[in-house]
Amino acid sequence: MSPQVDDWLAESRPLQADITEAIAWHYTRATVPDIVTLRRAPAPAALSLRAAALPAFLAYSG
Repeated sequence: MSPQVDDWLAESRPLQADITEAIAWHYTRATVPDIVTLRRAPAPAALSLRAAALPAFLAYSG
């Protein structure tokens, strides 16, 4: 069974693993953008973008 575009890692809603991956991707991308590229890792990039659109992520002003 192939995952749907809007699926998270394990369920139809984000769990701790999804949040952790999204934050790790964002941090790593910001730290070494020349190594961690969208082309090299499209799945974590897509998951991070989905997470960034969630109200809890939008509410964080950093």
